Amino acid sequence: MGVATLRVIYANDTWAILQGIVYLSRFVWFAYAAIWIGNEWNLRLTSVSTSACAWSTVVVTLLLVRFVGAVKIVFAIFSFFFNIIDMDEMLDVTICTVGAYGMYIVIPLVLSISTDVVAFLHRKAAARNERHLASLDCDGHFSRVEAAHSAMAFWLWKTLGWTIISATSSKQKVGKKSKTDTPKTVEKAITPPLDGVYAKNVPKSANHAVYRDYDVMLNQVHISSYTSNNKFYRIQLIKTNPATYDVFSGWGRVGEDGDYKLWCSGADLKTAVEVFHKKFKDKTRSNWKDRRNFAQIPGFYDMVELDYAALDAAKSSPQFGDDSVPSELPPKTQKLIEMIFDKDMFKNELVRMNLDPKRMPLGALSLKQIEKGVAILNSTQATLAEANPSIFKLEDLSAKFYQFIPHAYDRSTIPPVLETPKQLEEKYHMLATLHDIAIAQDVEKALGETEPVMKHSVDLKYAELNSQLDLVTPDHPFFETIRAYIANTKRKCSCPKHGMQLVDIWEVRRSDEDKTFSKFDATPNHRLLWHGTNVAVVAAILKSGLRIMPSSGGRVGKGIYLANMLEKSRQYLWGSQFDGQNVACVFLVEAALGQMNEIHQDDTTITKPPTGFDSVVAKGKTHPNPDEDQVITLDNQQVRVNAGKWIKSGVESAFSFDEYLVYEESQQRLRFIVTFKL
Repeated sequence: MGVATLRVIYANDTWAILQGIVYLSRFVWFAYAAIWIGNEWNLRLTSVSTSACAWSTVVVTLLLVRFVGAVKIVFAIFSFFFNIIDMDEMLDVTICTVGAYGMYIVIPLVLSISTDVVAFLHRKAAARNERHLASLDCDGHFSRVEAAHSAMAFWLWKTLGWTIISATSSKQKVGKKSKTDTPKTVEKAITPPLDGVYAKNVPKSANHAVYRDYDVMLNQVHISSYTSNNKFYRIQLIKTNPATYDVFSGWGRVGEDGDYKLWCSGADLKTAVEVFHKKFKDKTRSNWKDRRNFAQIPGFYDMVELDYAALDAAKSSPQFGDDSVPSELPPKTQKLIEMIFDKDMFKNELVRMNLDPKRMPLGALSLKQIEKGVAILNSTQATLAEANPSIFKLEDLSAKFYQFIPHAYDRSTIPPVLETPKQLEEKYHMLATLHDIAIAQDVEKALGETEPVMKHSVDLKYAELNSQLDLVTPDHPFFETIRAYIANTKRKCSCPKHGMQLVDIWEVRRSDEDKTFSKFDATPNHRLLWHGTNVAVVAAILKSGLRIMPSSGGRVGKGIYLANMLEKSRQYLWGSQFDGQNVACVFLVEAALGQMNEIHQDDTTITKPPTGFDSVVAKGKTHPNPDEDQVITLDNQQVRVNAGKWIKSGVESAFSFDEYLVYEESQQRLRFIVTFKL
């Protein structure tokens, strides 16, 4: 029976099918092994985690080849034993099968050695010929990564036509020449600022300016468990006088000045434009004329979208008014507006978040770029929700996030892989802060686009907030209630010079909240609650109101978090140095809580109250004494203020203090803003 079976195998196509399976498996293994090697050298040939994909494919194909190869050898031995094939045929099958295993070691080894050889030859050529160097890499360092690209990745990309596996679909063809060397460019009113390195190192740069919109910031990030790169590349075409132009390029690690070079100094416009186009093409493999539809090609730089409108507005109209005209605002209100629009405060906030204000000027990161960062965080969140999240995929997603939102880490620090919910929440908060900073910068942008007005610049900024701020003085009917609310719900400090010291209180009326909040007039249980925040986002909150963050939410899900204990809201404060003091801002918010669903344990999945409820309260172990509550009247609405002293609630809970959640933005409105000295 066995001999008959062997004869059938050889008589039909079964043997050829086995051979075909082996050859196909070898090809698949070679392709994915090449991708995996490219991934480790930062080539990123696919949009998914190539390391994980390659490793899983390697394991499967090796097992398949091993199994089929073993079957072939067994068939060959038995066939020889039963005189179906001769010795030469048996040896041929055995040697070929065993030899195939050696290729799994030889191919990566040959690729690695060829990469080093290519890098060595290019360095030698570059040392003799600057033009050769320029054609390779403007930074003068032809690295192993770039050699790998020359030796393997670019061949795979162009020869095999693997553009279909790009991270995002691109309408561009790699290597396709532009139809025109100087595409039509519509002159814009917005002028990007000169790169700081150029301004610092090039003589008479104060009289130079970027020509039209010929400015681009590129970024490339790679993260693995043992190494990383986090680098930028800046290209600018700079007009030096009416007839001559420079093409500037700067490069280095994000957060550092790096190196620079002038590729053509004193050139005519046509030459300078050609050089600019070439530099952009060298670093991105994309054409400058197609930048509006830019899609990163793996292994090359990505383009960071910057919006210089606010900066240009500030440059063209530096005061947004006439500061020689006295302000119409009370002095304390004037100081508040100056503080929440203070540029140094915004820059310090960028630095605190490990962002690079030199490469990403204040307010220049576009909202579209921020949205890309949110999308990456959403993908990371989905990956973390998987049963066994791939560390390689998390590394890939983290690298893309840092690529979209440039972070400044020193050379000894590998950008951390985003692999925990806490890290994700921090980055969501960071993007929300960036979004709010962008809103504040839009105020200045709007002012720069209007006709000059004979008003103080602070008054103009105040008017753009669309919020009325009235200082609450000691004779105000609610002053004592708010002061008691502060004193009784914050931690007592033995040293009066430390802790939170009340500075001022303003009543807030946002122009559109009367209408949006009115639909909750009939909802019972209105309360005045605390909301702590960062000074950097106060202007945006005054202009746009409190918003639900785009993340999955904190301990009680995705909503607006409020508290009846100032000590709880204090955890979210971040002050600003202004006039020699560290000043923080806290909002008092009226919320229509209605019927509250009480919980005692974390539930991050909540996006709305259960049926029959209007809000959620996470009951804490400590809360203000309800017997000492006060009631105030705001717009004919009775509003409860939990202004009593701390007491134990008697509830076994995972929460230290009460937290109140509303899941509709219109279910709350700003009522007061309080400033403290920290």
